Amino acid sequence: MKIKTLVAVLLLSGGVTTTFAQSDCNANSSISHEAVRAGNFKDAYAPCMAVLKDCPTLRYYTFGDAQKILIGLMKQNNDRNSAEYKKLFDELMNVHDQKIKYLPEFSKKYKTGIPSPASALGTKAVDYLQYAPAPDLNQAYAWLKESVDGAKGESDGAVLHFFLDVSMQKVKADTNHTDQFFQDYIDASKYADDAIAAETKEAKKKNLQLIKDNLVAMFINSGVADCESLQNIYGPKVEENKTDSVFLKKAVAILKMMKCNENEAYFKASEYLYNINPTADAAVGVA
Repeated sequence: MKIKTLVAVLLLSGGVTTTFAQSDCNANSSISHEAVRAGNFKDAYAPCMAVLKDCPTLRYYTFGDAQKILIGLMKQNNDRNSAEYKKLFDELMNVHDQKIKYLPEFSKKYKTGIPSPASALGTKAVDYLQYAPAPDLNQAYAWLKESVDGAKGESDGAVLHFFLDVSMQKVKADTNHTDQFFQDYIDASKYADDAIAAETKEAKKKNLQLIKDNLVAMFINSGVADCESLQNIYGPKVEENKTDSVFLKKAVAILKMMKCNENEAYFKASEYLYNINPTADAAVGVA
């Protein structure tokens, strides 16, 4: 009897503890969320961090609040080399990692509005580039490429922009990255086109078009996209992809945009494209 009574007391006390913990989480969540809405990041910090520590899956918006809080506090600290700034930055990266960890759980809980882990990794990379005391371009590129390869046409515009920008910085530092830079442009441009085609809201479609235009401008102004380089890159690739109309269209468009209409790669891509789909544009290249 005594054992049964003890078990009952322990179960009851455990339930009470859980209830109090849940109550604390709800209270801290409300306090921090209201403070964030008021722009009071200092007072929002402690309760928000407590929620992420004790009940990280309580509400998805807690992660967005935490990002705003930490970025807001970092912006108030002008010394990126200070211990306090570095602490806040490390916490920001941890918030991103924690969010990515729990995204599958949130996806089951909510039907819409939850990004994929690949997309969330891109957001982390963007914050890393903007707020790291001394960002490592190779690390940022690795995250951005993994994100873009995974999210494809669902990639955020900012992620596509930074992806190509970092790739351009890498090729300027090491010409061995040239081939990869060209491929990165092809991929980023295609995913931007896919996003534009899928978007139904005109305002967002215009914003995506601006991002696509910026990608094109970055490629043209990179300093490595001359006709000789394009021939060296696209010559073999055109042969490898002579039955891939999507690749051929992109190759023809890039070579035409860069005024490399006299290149053998341009002629071959146009010819193969005409054989697949004899359009007027392809006929011009053949002619």
